Amino acid sequence: MFTGYNREHPETLKKKFGGFSAAGFIVSTQAMHPPDPCDPLSRTLASWRVSPPSDPNFRPLVWQRIRSRSSWGGYVRAHLVGWSVAAAFAVVAAGWTGHTVAQANLDARREQMVVSYLGNLDPRVLAKLRP
Repeated sequence: MFTGYNREHPETLKKKFGGFSAAGFIVSTQAMHPPDPCDPLSRTLASWRVSPPSDPNFRPLVWQRIRSRSSWGGYVRAHLVGWSVAAAFAVVAAGWTGHTVAQANLDARREQMVVSYLGNLDPRVLAKLRP
């Protein structure tokens, strides 16, 4: 399949391909050629047949496997340690991130408070502290 852009013939494109081609996109396809019958791969694939042996216990074994799957509670019990560790890690990471952000805000506010306090004491100091 080839797609390209053609601005020169929008009416022809619209007639041939509808609204898609009216936007300027053209689509052309090539016809599929049948495989060569003399090709050894084509002959091999044409003669290939699969005949698996039938198993009379197939259906009961499938239902047994379906029933043996654990329920949601079984899944939770089996994976409790892993999910607990993941949850604990998430809580610790969130706590550490929150602490770091809070500490940065506290330092910034403390700096603003010191500048404001010193500016109220002596306005000449304020000119030196603010950039």
